Amino acid sequence: MYFYIGTLIVGLVVAYFVMLKKAPKPPRVPLGPRPAKYAKQSKEMLKYGKQEGGGYIRRGSTVPDGELVCSLKAGKITTLHEAFQSARNNFGNYPCLGTRSLEADGSRGHYRWKTFMEVANKRTHLGSGLTRLGLKAGDPVGIYSKNREEWILVEQACYAFSFVIVSFYDTLGEDAVEYICNHSETKIVVCSKENTPRMLAVREKCPELTTIIQMEKLDPDQVVEADSKNIKLISFEEILKDGQAHPCEGKKPEPDNLCTIMYTSGTTGVPKGVMITHKSLIATIAGAETFLETLLTKGDAYLSYLPLAHIFERVVVNTALYRGSRVGFYQGDVRKIMDDIAELKPAFLGGVPRVYDRIYDKIQSMISQSGPFKRWLIKKALAASEESLKTGKPVWPLWDILVLSKIRAKLGGNVAAMLSGSAPLTPTVQKFLRIAFGCPVVQGYGLTETCAGATFAWLRDTELGHVGAPLPCVEIKLMDVPDMNYFAAQNTGEVAIRGPNVSLGYYKDPEKTKEDYRDGWFFTGDIGKWNKDGTLSIIDRKKNIFKLSQGEYVAAEKLEGVYNRSKFCHQVWVYGDSTKATLVAVAHPDPEALLPWAKQNGIDGDMATLCKNKRVHGELFKDLVETGKSHKLRGFEIIQRVHLVPEEFSAAQDLVTPTFKLKRPQLLKHFATQVASMYEDIEAASPLTQSSS
Repeated sequence: MYFYIGTLIVGLVVAYFVMLKKAPKPPRVPLGPRPAKYAKQSKEMLKYGKQEGGGYIRRGSTVPDGELVCSLKAGKITTLHEAFQSARNNFGNYPCLGTRSLEADGSRGHYRWKTFMEVANKRTHLGSGLTRLGLKAGDPVGIYSKNREEWILVEQACYAFSFVIVSFYDTLGEDAVEYICNHSETKIVVCSKENTPRMLAVREKCPELTTIIQMEKLDPDQVVEADSKNIKLISFEEILKDGQAHPCEGKKPEPDNLCTIMYTSGTTGVPKGVMITHKSLIATIAGAETFLETLLTKGDAYLSYLPLAHIFERVVVNTALYRGSRVGFYQGDVRKIMDDIAELKPAFLGGVPRVYDRIYDKIQSMISQSGPFKRWLIKKALAASEESLKTGKPVWPLWDILVLSKIRAKLGGNVAAMLSGSAPLTPTVQKFLRIAFGCPVVQGYGLTETCAGATFAWLRDTELGHVGAPLPCVEIKLMDVPDMNYFAAQNTGEVAIRGPNVSLGYYKDPEKTKEDYRDGWFFTGDIGKWNKDGTLSIIDRKKNIFKLSQGEYVAAEKLEGVYNRSKFCHQVWVYGDSTKATLVAVAHPDPEALLPWAKQNGIDGDMATLCKNKRVHGELFKDLVETGKSHKLRGFEIIQRVHLVPEEFSAAQDLVTPTFKLKRPQLLKHFATQVASMYEDIEAASPLTQSSS
């Protein structure tokens, strides 16, 4: 008897010390109650007076009344070239850029790294090679590829030699490539092998294009084709070797020099070329640095997978490099990103709401498909984590060992903070990810025209549903939008931004520049709301509203954000015709939610079959309507019909941008038949139609 009691006691003591040993490390960003200093995060600049047609200009509460931040190290670093030079000097032998090795069986192995010094040397060789091709300061250089080492090498070479980067989204088709090439008068494009055929295909329509530099080894057949089209096709390695053998002195950029023409992904019409200077990008990096605390520093890793042709990723990568972080690239397949994360173990994760929604959905699906005991265990652990976040006290080690560490392992186990941008992240997802991963999950707000920077939430701020306070490099005001009942007197209105990070305007488009840039301010088209604590929330979109036949205004993005909270939906596009009184939608169900539900309810088939099933359609439509009503949508905002599609809206179909924003004109064209059919069905079912027939 005493033997068994003694054994039990010893076992409990051993288990206790094992738990202590395996207890999670304290978070890098201290968690707990919201610091009192966050009660007032922005201030009205009374000296400017109230703005005509709007409210007071605001700055972040930590910014003095003098000049806004526009440089790093108190004016010592004013260009991106100087920023990387500083990183080379401070972190020369530390890992800088990493790519996973390609194994014999086609799989990916460990990351292999180039140091900051090696990257700096290759940058100089590449810049010299480009100079020997005839480029001079101010000339454009196109980059057309997925994220990879060569992308950054070209970027840094352009910064060092004052070339202007013209970035092409990897998903662009031939028409867009042709337009950007001609519009920017780009003579040289560096591209990946998979994109070389597109460049060759548009050659005859792009008279300025003279040279294609392929990142991989050349295919003899493509060399022959290039010769026949009177265009040079050169390998990346050849340019590097030539530049190394014949070094050139590059012209160093000035802060006001153009560093990139960034073509927006174009949700409507043709892409606009946003002109961005070194000063503007440096101002954004300097502003963001204030909020990062100890993150993205020497020893940290960042996974680059969001398109480098987008300003958000460019800013994050350049910030990471300046601060000494190593940047690892995904293997080029978005379906394998979780594998890349597990291998790299990043300390900081950047993403757009679509990415975080998928992580949220995967965890929720895992919970719902678990057995009763495991589900109870997970919920208890998450409740303990939520309490820990509120109090700042560490979670009980057993919960971490059994549950929380396994959830964190899905993102490599080392993520200390997550940043979301590009579109609003729902409070439900934001709160859950904070609890599940035990780290800050914050939002920022900005546009290509503001170099991705306008506001940023403090990592220790526990409030949800806002995008933070103005960065130290900007001032923000809200302007009245009477048609939508938004007024600055009620702390709502169109967001207007000014500061050193605001771009120069649109390349070769004075009319559009004049429309969006006025008196030093950039008018965003986004509707914002000042919260009592001085933070900003983005609540609507001025440019994506339309009117129904009864005169009601509809904000499509707002409704889609609500309907996307349906447990079955992965993507929703809401459409309304100005001659109709009702809304319809096209939705792509979430396979991870729909397939298990169908199986439990005895419905067989793949996604294509399920989307045609009347019972499935009825259940999903019912859930969409209930979701809308639970979020207090008005009657005319409730969709009346939905069409289900088995495939997600993709950039390859030209239905979404590379950052997953819906392309509305393209969606309408693609689903014109289905939209017409839904409206016909509504009319056929209406009492007026029935009585007249």
